[in-house]
Amino acid sequence: MRHTPAELRREFERMGWRKVTGFQTRDPLHRAHKEMTVQAATQAGSHLLPHPVVGMTKPGDIDHFTRVRRHETIGEHYPPRIDEAEPAQPGHAHGR
Repeated sequence: MRHTPAELRREFERMGWRKVTGFQTRDPLHRAHKEMTVQAATQAGSHLLPHPVVGMTKPGDIDHFTRVRRHETIGEHYPPRIDEAEPAQPGHAHGR
């Protein structure tokens, strides 16, 4: 799951990703984040890179292991291709 910026650029190029929307948070990823990021990437016509903060954060924040596990768990619920995702309706959960 750890990649340098150069490694990510190479991977994006390998996959043919010309446009990428990134999302970084120090909070554990949750459904509202997923909905927001899918909608943002869909509107931008881009692929999506959810990116957890894993370094030092504020005292009392959730530990980085939990943040990474949440990204992995929520990541399983993202559409395989954002450009094929059904647009979210205002006030409704994505894809419902």
